[in-house]
Amino acid sequence: MIDISAQNLKIELQNIRTEEKVMTGSINSKYPISVYLNFYNSSEDHMRIYSVKGWYYYENIKKRIPLVGIYDGGLTLYSFKTKEQQDQVLNFEPKGTVWKKIDILKNLTEFNEKFTYSEDDKSGNEWTDRKKKLKLELYNQDISILKEYQVLNIKSPQINKNINLSDLGIYDRGFELVNFANAATGTKILLKFDYGSRFNIQGMCGAGNETGYTILNYDSDFNLINIQRTEIESCLGNVYYEGIRSDVKHIKKFKLSENGSDTKIAKTITINEKLIEIKTE
Repeated sequence: MIDISAQNLKIELQNIRTEEKVMTGSINSKYPISVYLNFYNSSEDHMRIYSVKGWYYYENIKKRIPLVGIYDGGLTLYSFKTKEQQDQVLNFEPKGTVWKKIDILKNLTEFNEKFTYSEDDKSGNEWTDRKKKLKLELYNQDISILKEYQVLNIKSPQINKNINLSDLGIYDRGFELVNFANAATGTKILLKFDYGSRFNIQGMCGAGNETGYTILNYDSDFNLINIQRTEIESCLGNVYYEGIRSDVKHIKKFKLSENGSDTKIAKTITINEKLIEIKTE
């Protein structure tokens, strides 16, 4: 959590992570159920594929039946007889690439019950106990268990506002609050972002980074006027930087080049962290 204060205005950048979810649904359109799932373990190969652990029950009985499974955009959940079977799923024990592991884990045959659910292809959503297959419905619009987002908490004697950066249509993440400048006409907030280029670590740019700065420009009532984004490194865009020495502490300079080649200089970026300005030459 990063906190910056100036006079009577205080701005805090809060990192929020939720790891559990309760969902409601039905089996065969006539047996109402509730499902509780908690994030358990990352696949390590892909930042958005992970295992989950929890339970479900029928609303008219409310006896919890343990579940383990995989989230990969959809859900594959199992009720197993043994802990060894549970651990196989929870710890991604099969060998091979992440896609081979997921294929194996989504097609296990020794289980008590299995839930298969996808938001994209609802025709294959089903519950089975290996003897029969029944239609599965989940009523939640979003079935992802792990959620990470960042919120700007803005407080003054006149303002108490919380801004979820995701709600601004910003697709970058991994923000750091650098500084802000407050005046009678409005407020400018300088953020720096730095995050891995791809969720799939084994794929192209899996080890690359997306780095740069974003300025949020607000009026005096904290209505957003515009957003200024400048990248200084992008594996996806083949943009790389070299720092240029500056004798002024709040001035940051970067020489940008394409494909890491000094012979293909695209531009020079100057960041004034005090005045909250970005200049391109």
